[in-house]
Amino acid sequence: MAEIKTLKCPDSHVLSRFILYFLIFLLSGQVLSAQQPKTHQPARKKIVLQNADSVIIVKDPLTGKDIQHLKGNVRLIDNETKMSSDSALFYPDRDQVDAFSKVHIEQGDTLNLSGDHLFYDGKLATAFVKGNVELIDKETHLYTDSIHYDVKNKIAKYTERGRIKNADNTLTSIIGVYYASEKLFHFKDSVKIVNPKYVMTADTMDYNSLSEIAYFTGPTELTGDSIYLYCEKGWYDTKKEITSVWQNAMIDNRHQIIHGDSLYFNNNTGFGESFRNVIIQDTVNDLAIEGNYAWIYKEPERFLVTDKAVFIQISGQDSLFLHADTINSVSKPIKVEKKIPETNKAAVILPVTNKTDSIKTVTSKVDAIKPPIPKPDTIKTVTSKVDTVKTVTAIVKPATSYRLMKAFHHVRIFSKDLQAKCDSMSYSFQDSVIRLYHKPVIWSADNQLTSDSMALFTKNRQSDRLELYNNAFIVGFVDTIRYNQIKGRSLTGYFKNNELFKIDIKGNGESVYYMLDGEAVAGRNQSKCANIEILLDKGKISEIYEYENPEGTIDPPLPANPVKLEGFKWLDNIRPKKREDIFIKTK
Repeated sequence: MAEIKTLKCPDSHVLSRFILYFLIFLLSGQVLSAQQPKTHQPARKKIVLQNADSVIIVKDPLTGKDIQHLKGNVRLIDNETKMSSDSALFYPDRDQVDAFSKVHIEQGDTLNLSGDHLFYDGKLATAFVKGNVELIDKETHLYTDSIHYDVKNKIAKYTERGRIKNADNTLTSIIGVYYASEKLFHFKDSVKIVNPKYVMTADTMDYNSLSEIAYFTGPTELTGDSIYLYCEKGWYDTKKEITSVWQNAMIDNRHQIIHGDSLYFNNNTGFGESFRNVIIQDTVNDLAIEGNYAWIYKEPERFLVTDKAVFIQISGQDSLFLHADTINSVSKPIKVEKKIPETNKAAVILPVTNKTDSIKTVTSKVDAIKPPIPKPDTIKTVTSKVDTVKTVTAIVKPATSYRLMKAFHHVRIFSKDLQAKCDSMSYSFQDSVIRLYHKPVIWSADNQLTSDSMALFTKNRQSDRLELYNNAFIVGFVDTIRYNQIKGRSLTGYFKNNELFKIDIKGNGESVYYMLDGEAVAGRNQSKCANIEILLDKGKISEIYEYENPEGTIDPPLPANPVKLEGFKWLDNIRPKKREDIFIKTK
């Protein structure tokens, strides 16, 4: 049989002692824990009364708490915020102050807020001041009827129209917020800045009183003696007079009106830049230049436009469009020459000799030039040799200036009556002359004109005279295989109502002219002479006069063997036939 062992229980005395020790251990731990100091946030300091000439304490009938009636030289402090007034009601339990008359709040070393009445809540760290309110932060002064001031975050807000004085700028608005820590104002509704040089109005604006920079976030206008600006977004440095604007941006510097997706302009230097969808308008000369980038200087007036640059001159029902890789313009002073005649005698230019040796009888042309009769009040007598004229040239300060415009590379021109192509071009607004260089071509009606270089003279924005220098060549379309051709050393063409009506060829004249019987080709006249005169009717050759030893033949039309003079080329494939064609680049 298995042995059974009996386990004896420990002595009850020992067990009691163990339980006692265990309880003592637990209690001692709690006591030690209770003795450890607890970490608490420091209690917020309440408003402290520093001074009052008179203090009367009454009980609040609703709460039974004390209300202190303070009178005379009242001074209170809440942390770093100091308050003073003539009188006040102080509610210690609520940590609030109602102050009256000559109220003043001082925060830090720079911010001061004053008014007729103050309600201050220490728990919320807010102040409401009304009546003749003035906020001063260094050189910035804010005037309004009432202000809500966030003491902790240093933010002041007014909603009943305010006026801010900062340096030379006076700003007004219906609503305003001042972030004192950032020296930043946020204005809304009827915003206006008045400066001795300009006035700015906006719907919404931010203004930094340190940098004196205004930021626009709504429709904004700036009007000054020398500048007008409109935008819906941007900024303007009122101190340096520098602006960067975008979104429907426009600047008028009283010389040009500049549009663009974004604009930059320094009014001190007169330098500006425009980016994308650029339009520069000259309202005096009724022209515009478009592109995607432009820089501009106000004085002396000059600008450059590139990236799809287009020059547009408006003239009645027909406008001229010119495209080039780059278009620039500069305003030049006019040099005035004063001529002082010594005698009253004036030279007479003899009549031009009759034209001879023509294949047709030509009426003599006498172009006597009458001597100019000087006005009595302009004649100055100078003692000198008889029958001589002494000219004194004096450069005087120009009263006016003229624009000189240049276009470079891939120049193409389109208008209803005239089209052209060249590689570079200049246009002087002083004499209204367009000069074309490097393989120029001009098309007028059915005629194509080429030479080494050209000059188109205009009057009242209409073509008046055309001059072709060296290797002048005219090609006129007859049909798909026949072309009228006239060439010579130089050429002068004359316009009426923007149409060529007469052409003079000087030197080494050659021509191939197809005679028509109604619409049918009846013959071909090929000849050579020194000079050629051509008359045109509605763009087509009607008569040809040849001078000085003309020689030639008249043959029946030979369609199988069309004649082409040396240097012939028909360039109708590169002719701009509509406005959009000026952007097509050709060799």
